[in-house]
Amino acid sequence: MEECTRIGWTIEAAVLPDRIHVLVETPASVQREDVVRIVRNTAAKVVRRAGGPMRTQRVWEEKCWCSVLSSPAAVEVLRKRVRAMSH
Repeated sequence: MEECTRIGWTIEAAVLPDRIHVLVETPASVQREDVVRIVRNTAAKVVRRAGGPMRTQRVWEEKCWCSVLSSPAAVEVLRKRVRAMSH
């Protein structure tokens, strides 16, 4: 979350025992692949720093779901869901 904030992106996250849900708001000019890469790389570094899996073990599954939302109402609904998951 700190890295996204540093870049200037708004982020909400819910860390669950078996997965992480992240909502990132970026300028429209940012490619979704760049968002996924930055979030994955940063999270993997945090996990490893905390004593998580080493480089030879998988931190991330091979798949993830990523969607671009252009409706402010849809973003707000998703933001509320992510916040509710983290409590």
